[in-house]
Amino acid sequence: MNEGIAKKRLDRERALAIFYKADILEISPIEALSQEQGVSKFSAELINIYSESATKIDSIIVSSAQGWAIGRMPIIDRAILRMEIGELLSSSETPKAVVISEAVELASIYSTDSSSRFINGIMAAVAQELENVGTINDQGVQGGSDSMALS
Repeated sequence: MNEGIAKKRLDRERALAIFYKADILEISPIEALSQEQGVSKFSAELINIYSESATKIDSIIVSSAQGWAIGRMPIIDRAILRMEIGELLSSSETPKAVVISEAVELASIYSTDSSSRFINGIMAAVAQELENVGTINDQGVQGGSDSMALS
């Protein structure tokens, strides 16, 4: 793994820890971020992307995770999905395949045995919708005329 890739992985792990902390303490990710020191620009960006579009991203997760209420998901899975779907929807320079791969890898390291498949399925559905339509609406990966990407 080259140095740039390794740094981004560490930044994602730091952001993931902040998302996790926010969920456990029942505070906003922005509030959890404000309690941290030495957070990289990329980690903070991942948290800010979600915070600016939390309702939309959570709607996408719910519609893509058919049969799963967001509150029933393992906290770490929810955190990974919030962070990485936000990255997919943003105008990130990171290729979609890399974002998906990172999400799956984080799930395989930090979550349950079945989480990496669960995360991969949701991330792939979101990426496919972005590929097909170019945007995702508030109802998730359904498409439609009111679709809009994060701005």
